Amino acid sequence: MVVGERLHVAVIKEIADVQQRARWTGDTQKKKSRTKKWSEKSWYDDYSRSFGLSRPRIKTNPDQDAEWECKELLGRGSFGVVGLWTKSDSRGNVIDAVAIKQTDAERREITPEGETTIPWEALIMHELTARGCTNIVQLRRVVVFPLEKPVQWRFYMEVSRYGTLSDLVRAYKKKNERLPEAFIWQAFNDFARVAVHMSNIRFDDSVAPRGKNPFILHLDLKHDNVLLGDAPSREEGLHYPSVKVADWGLAEFTSVDSSENSRKWRNYGTRVWMPPEQRHSGTYGRDWRRNVFGSSTAPFTMKHVVWQMAACVYGLMTLEQHNYNIDRLVDRYEDREEELRGQGYSVLGGYSSRVYSKSLCKLVEECLLVDPKLRPSPRELREKTLANWKPHFAKFKKAGYKNPVPMQFPKNLKLELP
Repeated sequence: MVVGERLHVAVIKEIADVQQRARWTGDTQKKKSRTKKWSEKSWYDDYSRSFGLSRPRIKTNPDQDAEWECKELLGRGSFGVVGLWTKSDSRGNVIDAVAIKQTDAERREITPEGETTIPWEALIMHELTARGCTNIVQLRRVVVFPLEKPVQWRFYMEVSRYGTLSDLVRAYKKKNERLPEAFIWQAFNDFARVAVHMSNIRFDDSVAPRGKNPFILHLDLKHDNVLLGDAPSREEGLHYPSVKVADWGLAEFTSVDSSENSRKWRNYGTRVWMPPEQRHSGTYGRDWRRNVFGSSTAPFTMKHVVWQMAACVYGLMTLEQHNYNIDRLVDRYEDREEELRGQGYSVLGGYSSRVYSKSLCKLVEECLLVDPKLRPSPRELREKTLANWKPHFAKFKKAGYKNPVPMQFPKNLKLELP
């Protein structure tokens, strides 16, 4: 049995073998060519191979399902594997695409009665979308294979036309060009809107954490997990691709009163993108004369999300993919408490740029302060990004709905969408 209807998420239960081969695998040459390409990935294994060769289960009708083929394996982690499936017309042109993630049911998703509950990853994406959050990857379908051991889940998500922030930074760095400030403000504002939704979300009381004012922590926000979607309408924003926060596999619905926050997940995520309060399993700065973090198990707040979003924006400004500079500075100042305190807990020490405005540099620096209490809240961040974005939008409209600075976004090399 699968529990989830009370949370209003439609789940399709599939009793067939999750590894049942797709019809296209009958083409020996095509199968050989694709598996050879996939095998070049360092993380490729039997699980990934079986996934890529299986029926997608996008459609219940076998003939309609056979119209879809796995063209690429996108990633493999401890929490599952992701692949790209496309549907083409008679001329071979792609007319639709979907990203499918397959993952094992986690132990925490099994009730004492043996029932499987819907993973938080799906619940969070569904609920954020239902509440009007358009800057996250949209969930199109959820399928569970309850007879598999362990139980398998598949999430069907929209595909980005323009790749990730990592792809964008890499492309601009290669061209030795800088991203327009108008785009960065719009991206920052998109992030802020997501943060506000994350701080206001509510679920059924049966799954609510202990305490008041619950919120969502993403815990793995980084360039690789932020996609670039279609541009908003010209009445809603400049004609730049929008930010779409993806990969909610480590996300948690929690509160500052929850006993699991941060004890249970203080090691979740990617080290170089971890805010100071999460570093070294929660021991960073705990021996300072003035400990600004609390205990090693002190709860994370939404300021954790604000820091990671600002780190992404800083990377757009400096064309740095993996946050190495901020990572290095945060580590460096752990042994320089007095100097750091003298700089107002800023590892950037008065950030300025020859390319970008003082207001953008200042806000990014505020969000990256080592002391979480000094960072703006999601609502404060939203107010500031919106105020600074508006003049760029006004210029856009005055110019006849043309971007003040044109951009060339790299198309996703894995896909050509119509």
